[in-house]
Amino acid sequence: ADSMAATFPEHSWIYASRVICYTGLGQFDQATEAYQDGLIIDPKDYGIIIYLTSTYQLMGDYESANDQLVNLLADDVAEHWKIKGKILQNLLLSETGQLNRVLEIKLNEFQDLKSNDSKTGNLINQSYLRFLLQDTVTARVNLAQASALNPNIKNQLTIFWITGFYQAIASETEALEQTLRQAEELIQTNDVTSELKYVSTALQLNMYLLENDYERALEEFEKMKEFEDIGLRYLPVLASAFLKAGDYGKVHEFVAMMRKLNINLEIRSYIYPRSYYFEGLAFEKEGNLTSALQSYEQLMIIWRDGDERIPERQITINRIEELRRTIG
Repeated sequence: ADSMAATFPEHSWIYASRVICYTGLGQFDQATEAYQDGLIIDPKDYGIIIYLTSTYQLMGDYESANDQLVNLLADDVAEHWKIKGKILQNLLLSETGQLNRVLEIKLNEFQDLKSNDSKTGNLINQSYLRFLLQDTVTARVNLAQASALNPNIKNQLTIFWITGFYQAIASETEALEQTLRQAEELIQTNDVTSELKYVSTALQLNMYLLENDYERALEEFEKMKEFEDIGLRYLPVLASAFLKAGDYGKVHEFVAMMRKLNINLEIRSYIYPRSYYFEGLAFEKEGNLTSALQSYEQLMIIWRDGDERIPERQITINRIEELRRTIG
């Protein structure tokens, strides 16, 4: 990318390539410099602005990321760029714990949706956001509404997957078994992608965790790791389970996986902040109170403006207060 920039210095898109390369290497200062070089050539190269917004999010510089979003959401920006900007805005809000704002956006978007598939996807998103905000009753209602729209196979399996997740959290073993059977039947009787076949694997993982069979749960996780849209979302679930089992080394392994740079931002926005939560809990169990406090404080930097109804946020605030009293 550097040699191409030297050969074609007048093309702003070359600098977008450099931003991608530097970001992938974790060289964020060089990435932002490349961005600035590109914008000097074309201040309205929205491709570069999108990459830079994502880079700032990876850096944890949420204020600068928001500043770039202003450029993407301006009135004079073409609609296709504005749509990308709205997606990035939702991911940034999610990562910083502002889930109510994302939910409001989803509710407003729902009014303008025409197809049942679009409505189904929106209701699934609403459901998960409500679940994270502890509104489990409405979360399940949203899934029922989505299912009633006669969704396509992908959305049907997604509904089974999330339903099973809720059932596992609520320790509803029989209901989870039924959901697993329904998902397996749908997969066996339809031509589905390889990734969607792993919905049944995810449901089986939930079942093993309910049974405290951590070894077999890990086997299921290994099967679906290559499909990050499903596999990586389970890292907080596994961290929670192994924390309960007292395997703190494994918890730290999951934490490291949650912080990898090559995770797409949709998944990162959920798992990255929670990595500090589980890290803090593990450090506490290990007696490393100073490191635990640092992890909790880092989470509260990310979730400074986060919603109070996020249970991990309130627990984190309580742990910080107690640890500060203990450490002195």
